Amino acid sequence: MDVTAVSAPEPEPPGTGRIADLVAAYTPLSPLGKQQLRGNCPFCRSPMFRVRPRHNTFHCFSCGAGGDARMFAAKIGHQP
Repeated sequence: MDVTAVSAPEPEPPGTGRIADLVAAYTPLSPLGKQQLRGNCPFCRSPMFRVRPRHNTFHCFSCGAGGDARMFAAKIGHQP
């Protein structure tokens, strides 16, 4: 058995990486408490956008957009 093949991590599918890094490429984020980041929503420009890196999720309280890193990548890919 090839040990390197077993111990090598599989590449992550696109859009499943760290949500904070993914979102920060589209809007600046700043700390909000210990476990959240805030910024302007890249979809509706509202300042009510939150990212929870520990849970790998995002949510906009204004337009209702939300989900995980994969959903963010899919939604941002459909923006003009």
